[in-house]
Amino acid sequence: MSPDRFSADVRWSEEDRAWVAICPELRDLSALAETRTAAIHELESVVAAAVDICAEEGWTLPDPAVHVPFSGQFRVRLPRSLHGWLVREAQREGVSLNTLVIARLAEARGGGQHPAGGTSPGDPPEDSKAASGQRADDVRTSRRPGSRPRSRKAAHG
Repeated sequence: MSPDRFSADVRWSEEDRAWVAICPELRDLSALAETRTAAIHELESVVAAAVDICAEEGWTLPDPAVHVPFSGQFRVRLPRSLHGWLVREAQREGVSLNTLVIARLAEARGGGQHPAGGTSPGDPPEDSKAASGQRADDVRTSRRPGSRPRSRKAAHG
């Protein structure tokens, strides 16, 4: 198996005052370096050595992680009472059920915007989000200014 198919997770370690590269598939393998690039390069050497040793010993390696794109959609089954509560909350906020659920999930994740506008505690100001190059999957949802609340039928999602 080719060692370059394994993934790398690189993060700064305040404790080590260095970049730490870890191979998630081979959890015991890591490398430290002064730069991200050097940490990745060192990890690649460590993974290559581990692959060679496993091949020599006849040990089985885990499969490399494969990137799986997400569709952005999933179906959730929930009690009717909870569905009703969510619909009423969406109506109260003047947003669709979909918008309400996205906003609540974003809030639970530690950031996001309340459906009727305004950010959650801990969110950076809007201008700093734009300056930081916020990713498309971090979209904040809210009703457009001047738009009317959706009807009850539309809120059932």
